[in-house]
Amino acid sequence: MSKGRTDAKIRYAEAMLRDLQERPGAEGDDFQRAREEAFVFHLHGAIDAFLHEINDHHGCGLAANQVTLFGLEHWFVGSGGVSPVLQEIRRMLVDDQTALGRVRVWRHEATHRGGTPRTFYKGGAEDGQRRLKDPTTGDPSGKSMLEEFAEAASEMRTTIRRLRAMLAATRP
Repeated sequence: MSKGRTDAKIRYAEAMLRDLQERPGAEGDDFQRAREEAFVFHLHGAIDAFLHEINDHHGCGLAANQVTLFGLEHWFVGSGGVSPVLQEIRRMLVDDQTALGRVRVWRHEATHRGGTPRTFYKGGAEDGQRRLKDPTTGDPSGKSMLEEFAEAASEMRTTIRRLRAMLAATRP
């Protein structure tokens, strides 16, 4: 069941991305903002759902509300072990060069700070483009927001496959 939920979260993110791609000229209206945030939340939710796969695989027995990165790490420490999969997830979360790291930043911006900062271009070669801004520097990305989102979704699918392979190689 947990594997299906992980896959569903990625599909839901991709559905939101398709909606955004179908309305490329929207400039921050509620439709667009809602789908941007839904994309980010669902994509981030894929890793949260994957944590349930770890819980199931290792028979941790944690209640659903305890299945967090910290909760699973605590369970492993209490069991006298470590999980290379959890270590990899933690590494990716703090690396903004990974999809998971970027999605974490986008989610925090959308949830806690009023929306992921972005800029709209009018006129010139970039007319109609939206680009995410670095929340620290305010510098716009070199890619359009839709390109960033599409790359993050694709990379998250690949990441989940890689993490599943790592998980399968560990002893339950």
